[in-house]
Amino acid sequence: DAKFPVKEEEALGLLSEFAKKCNITVVAIKSQPKVEFLDAKDQKVEIEGKVCQILPVSIDVKSNYNDLGKYIEMLGESLPAYVTIEELNIRKESGGGPGLRVTMELSLYLLA
Repeated sequence: DAKFPVKEEEALGLLSEFAKKCNITVVAIKSQPKVEFLDAKDQKVEIEGKVCQILPVSIDVKSNYNDLGKYIEMLGESLPAYVTIEELNIRKESGGGPGLRVTMELSLYLLA
């Protein structure tokens, strides 16, 4: 139950906190409206009497390869039960420097 935050602000805060720990600059975090998580039979998924919801999140960051790897690893190790990376877009920062501009589309799983 502890791996499923109830409040989306808490989950979004963890994304920023982890980025900071990995020396990643967050440019923007945008969330979409929550949707109910449905099983293969289109039934609501409940855990301990609470409904599981998916919060789609887009996060735009500036990073380098090593720090990005640490960040993704931290998401996987610290939040494996409630976050999936749906899409990952990595491109070089304009200006020819060593930095990267990264956009990730995440699904955060919350209990309500």
